[in-house]
Amino acid sequence: MVSRLAYALLPLLGLVLTTACGGDQEASPEVDTGTYRHTVGVALLEHVVLPRLARLSELAREFETEASHQQAAESANFAVLQSHWLATMELVQELEVLQIGPAANSATRKGGDDQRDRLYSWPLTNSCRVDQVLVSGIYEQSDFAGRVMANVLGLDALEELLFRGGDFHTCPPQLPIEAEGQWDALGESERNSRRLGYIAALARGVRSDAENLQAAWAPSGGNFLGQAQNPGGDSLFSSPQCLLNELFAAMFHLDLVTKDRRIAIPAGISPDCNVASCPHLLEFPNAPVSGLAVQANLRGVAALFSGDGGDGFDALLRHEGSPELAGAIETALKDAQDAARSLEVDWALLLENDPDALNELHAKVKVVTDLLKTQLASVLNLSVPQEGAADND
Repeated sequence: MVSRLAYALLPLLGLVLTTACGGDQEASPEVDTGTYRHTVGVALLEHVVLPRLARLSELAREFETEASHQQAAESANFAVLQSHWLATMELVQELEVLQIGPAANSATRKGGDDQRDRLYSWPLTNSCRVDQVLVSGIYEQSDFAGRVMANVLGLDALEELLFRGGDFHTCPPQLPIEAEGQWDALGESERNSRRLGYIAALARGVRSDAENLQAAWAPSGGNFLGQAQNPGGDSLFSSPQCLLNELFAAMFHLDLVTKDRRIAIPAGISPDCNVASCPHLLEFPNAPVSGLAVQANLRGVAALFSGDGGDGFDALLRHEGSPELAGAIETALKDAQDAARSLEVDWALLLENDPDALNELHAKVKVVTDLLKTQLASVLNLSVPQEGAADND
């Protein structure tokens, strides 16, 4: 199993990938550098990733508009803001398993620029730091986002502000927010006003970050898509196989994060939880959306596999004479999605009442990830990323 520290560092620091893309690592043998693999790889970017990035920008603009309107009106309707957050978060959870290029880790991925972390920094979320920012009011400063860590920005900070039940802070008593009476000095009315202002500032940031991420793929921006469309030469991608390896590496989020962290740790399956279950270690401490997040992760992988209306990894398997494996992965994905849909409840309450409630979901997701990192990798000669090779469950 990957350690808790490795999980915490993965989004920001990452681990070295072994791919057929050049660099210091030993490259795997090249297989089929012809047009079909290239066509499939580019189609997955165009039909799966780019439409979701465009939709993310739309949702973020709608969220910003509503938050700004409520701030101007000095009247909060948290139910409406929560619905905007939920729509945006569901899409971000699909994109969690599609981290390729600018959203991905700059230390390990071709064209990586860590842009995912500004939108959503979990598991580095820090609720106390969110409370401290609220008290300080620095979210009002124009250079706020450039002066703070990612864990007080984005959708995870918004969850704290939108879904936490009650008017209280989460910091230890020795910090000034409590020891010097900073929280109480504001009063409930001022705290509520600042909460709305902080929400509006974060919504503006999410909109800006979503648009910047989308622009990084365009010719007028970072032109990441153009790099993928033209492998070899000065491109980031030395070959079509290199592009497929990057897409395959993105899928490992389902294994290392969805299965091993989102499910296994709170369910008590992981050694990082040493009791029957650990609801306090759920990804979402306030919003009851853990089941929806896992569903979205599975949808993202299913879209990569099927091609979302075009050719995907399933078509590559059939092209290589392995239709049975394609069918087995499709079935496993459907079974896992069905299991996740059956758990659209508050996982904190679920685990308190039934510590074994997530075991079946974990097992079904594991069937998918085992097929991906063994048989799919073997048939298509895909390079398993080093963090995936180190995971032995």
